[in-house]
Amino acid sequence: MNGKKGIAPISTSWEYIGPDEASAYLGLMIKNNRLLRQSKVDQYARAMKTGEWLSTAGDSIAFDTDGALLDGQHRLWGVLEADTEVLFRVDRNVPRETLFVYDTGMPRHLRDFLHINGEKNAPILAATITLLMGYETYGVMDRKIFSKVTSVQEAMQFLDNNPNLRESIPAGDGARKQLRGGCRWAALHYVFSNIDAGDTVDFLKKVETGEDLKPGHSVLALRRRLLSDMRSLKKMREVEYNALIIKAWNAYRNGEDIQVLSWKGGGASPELFPVPV
Repeated sequence: MNGKKGIAPISTSWEYIGPDEASAYLGLMIKNNRLLRQSKVDQYARAMKTGEWLSTAGDSIAFDTDGALLDGQHRLWGVLEADTEVLFRVDRNVPRETLFVYDTGMPRHLRDFLHINGEKNAPILAATITLLMGYETYGVMDRKIFSKVTSVQEAMQFLDNNPNLRESIPAGDGARKQLRGGCRWAALHYVFSNIDAGDTVDFLKKVETGEDLKPGHSVLALRRRLLSDMRSLKKMREVEYNALIIKAWNAYRNGEDIQVLSWKGGGASPELFPVPV
């Protein structure tokens, strides 16, 4: 009994699914399933049309204990697009929590689980979580060193432990839209807010608008550097970009003037990644 009293076992069967069945099953899809990737639907449909689809390969069409479609939307949309009948393995009574480890054919990413859970701005929230987890682990803000280390479960737990992180996503939008930089503005907003919320609002406002900045102001030096990077064909590495923002923040907080903002992470005398104060 799946190891738990009163829970029906998972049942497995083989079914030919055509457009009518696919449409009906898609109507049973769990709320906020992962975002549909049309390129994957097209790929599946082509394989189904040409007879290259292997029914015995990949995962099943899965329904949870409530009868909701848990896994298989891309394959079912492929059936609709191909307008053909395909043999699938169908699993029923699959526990909802197996969604975290389901689907080896097209793995779900963190952004998919966040979207399924009803989180707003799931892609940038996922990237921000990854960036902050790496920073918390290594003391360096660079997604490349951590993106393949964390699991979805660990990332979801990190969000549970840091629920206010959600508020940093829209708070970083202004600077991100003006200067680009993606999720780093949300991540740094969260880090800076834990130091001083009022200063964070003022700092990011100055970064966004560039207003009322006298010569030598650290934010003015930061904006010049970041605007220059936007125009350059050779972009800064993410770690350098983030280090410059933190250095400008520290100077802002300490009332220090900076004419030229720089950070050297390599060479014979590399700088340590700055610690925000």
